[in-house]
Amino acid sequence: MAPSRSNTSKVGKKAVTSRRQWTKPEEDALVNALKDILVSGWKADNGFKVGYLNVLQNKMMRASPNTDLRAQPHISSRMHSWKKQYNTLYTIFGGTGVGWNSTTKMIDTINDEAWDEACMKEANARGMWYKSWSYYDSWVEIFGKDRANGT
Repeated sequence: MAPSRSNTSKVGKKAVTSRRQWTKPEEDALVNALKDILVSGWKADNGFKVGYLNVLQNKMMRASPNTDLRAQPHISSRMHSWKKQYNTLYTIFGGTGVGWNSTTKMIDTINDEAWDEACMKEANARGMWYKSWSYYDSWVEIFGKDRANGT
């Protein structure tokens, strides 16, 4: 598998780098690596233990020796965005009239009003409807207990 590299250009004295695009096999490998470290005891009560990003990087490099993915910034950034998406979906599903369709891996609502209400409660919800979330079931396993209780 060829690595998906980001484009770099020089503007003035600073290098400008565009975002790196993850491939589906890379994301699959990251999910599998995360599940492996869960079993290995790298999960603490409020998240992962210190050093987990380096362990993930090593697992990713073993899965794909030619990868250019690194713990910082690539894996860390992907973890941050996945956790944000998971938390948004989790909040949406806590409302009335909004649920999860495990067959299509998409958000189900009983009507447009239920979706509008969910979007009022969760600012990041806009744009998540009619989109497939193929990793949501894995995120439940990986991030499931990492939610703050607003009490």
